Amino acid sequence: MDYIQSHQLKSVGVRIVYKGLVIFQYLMDGKSEDIWLKRKERTVIESGHSSYYTFLHQDQYSTWIDNDNYTLGGGGFPITENQQVVGAICISGLKHDEDHQLIVEILRKLLKEDHL
Repeated sequence: MDYIQSHQLKSVGVRIVYKGLVIFQYLMDGKSEDIWLKRKERTVIESGHSSYYTFLHQDQYSTWIDNDNYTLGGGGFPITENQQVVGAICISGLKHDEDHQLIVEILRKLLKEDHL
């Protein structure tokens, strides 16, 4: 959350799910339970890809375009173990490509700091 605040980004919701359990969820001021976090999570888990990938490959996910359970837009990122998707990191509240980029930047920063 420090990253979000230090870059003066508007309020976002963050949800991390691991093996079916919500292990972290934070909704900044002005955010309530966000259906978009759940939609991004479902998209990642069922596609096996980032939700941004599904945006870039909409022809493969055309049945999800008008389905309220999924979203074809950025902001969901898979957590993998042994080449299996076991969870998702989801951010919602910015433009979909900015949600995706925020996850990438935070993960890059954590990896650089050797936290993961």
